[in-house]
Amino acid sequence: MYSTGATSPISLAVGDINKDSRLNVIVVSNDTGALNIPFGSFEGLENQVNYSADSSPYAVTIGDLNNDGTLGIIIANDNNNDILTSSNPYVVAIGDLNNDTRLDIVVANYHSDALSVLLGHGNGSFANENRYDTGFMPASIANGDFNNDTRLDTAVANCSGDDVTCSNSVSVAVVDLNNGTLVDIVVANSGSNDGSVLLGFVNIDFVNRTTITTGNGSKPRSFVIGDFNNDSRMDIVAANSGSNKIAIFIGYGNFTFLNPMTYATGFRPMSISPGDFNNDTQLDIVIANYDSESVSIFLGYGNGSFATQETYSTGSNSYLYFVTVGDYNNDAIQDIVVGNQGTNNLGIFLGYGKGTFLSIILYPTGYGSCSFSIVVGDFNNDRKSRFCRSQ
Repeated sequence: MYSTGATSPISLAVGDINKDSRLNVIVVSNDTGALNIPFGSFEGLENQVNYSADSSPYAVTIGDLNNDGTLGIIIANDNNNDILTSSNPYVVAIGDLNNDTRLDIVVANYHSDALSVLLGHGNGSFANENRYDTGFMPASIANGDFNNDTRLDTAVANCSGDDVTCSNSVSVAVVDLNNGTLVDIVVANSGSNDGSVLLGFVNIDFVNRTTITTGNGSKPRSFVIGDFNNDSRMDIVAANSGSNKIAIFIGYGNFTFLNPMTYATGFRPMSISPGDFNNDTQLDIVIANYDSESVSIFLGYGNGSFATQETYSTGSNSYLYFVTVGDYNNDAIQDIVVGNQGTNNLGIFLGYGKGTFLSIILYPTGYGSCSFSIVVGDFNNDRKSRFCRSQ
């Protein structure tokens, strides 16, 4: 474990910051206003270098902002306007938005209900913001070419508004759902108990919208997209924190979906991740159950249906918030890692490759660490997966 010297590290990114062919980890800490960079070595991560990020940094991303082949760092500070934006930048993303081969910045300003676009000059500096009104409390951004004009567009999920889809949109993703030449948008709407699918069309807005209803009081928290029935068409699986179920929407590939099949999970499923846990080449699912302190494993049959859940305890008062999948012991078998907020540790379930797992192995993360998210990477060039968390 590497200390950040703060109690509220809230966002992280991974990249080779100092061009030594070794991955570094960039962490911003909400309480201290610090930017922390533990530099990579072939043995792991060295002691961090700290920089001031000013007031309440909330999100961080990286990119080559001045075309020198070196990655730069962009931070959104929630309590001020450091990136020359409107008030309270909350989420930040990058992309070439005007096709000049220079990276630009897109910022969601949570409290001013606006999107800021800062066009890059290619030398690390940016033009003054172009401001676009959004719905209430923009909380998530996804970039994509939605009208097939080879120019990046931006979709925004508004946590307290109806402007993109319905109420309390908490997550947005971009994917081609109908095997066309255009990307589509999928949004999880916690407040209206549904998800929204918006099909892309050339030169027109997303005027067609399909609502996939997850049920009264379901409160979808997260979702994954994949081909769960092997028909080369994308399907959607939602984790519903209010109804304690997952809902599987099988896609026809034409912007429509079958009525959902539901399976009971533990209490308050918060995070979902796909994987192949029994090496049968069929997609399976793992769910993080916050209130029941467990993970649920659903083995897929390859036809869109799943076996009844198998559960594994994460420990009393663990209150896990996040789950991800990877091979952590280099045996070519997928394992599971969870972030346990309540017990201040990370937990690993090593897989047998038959859909079953060893009991959880716990790694302390420090008092008050409260792990919110996890990223996986090879940080010391030994071709072994390691994980890094934000807390």
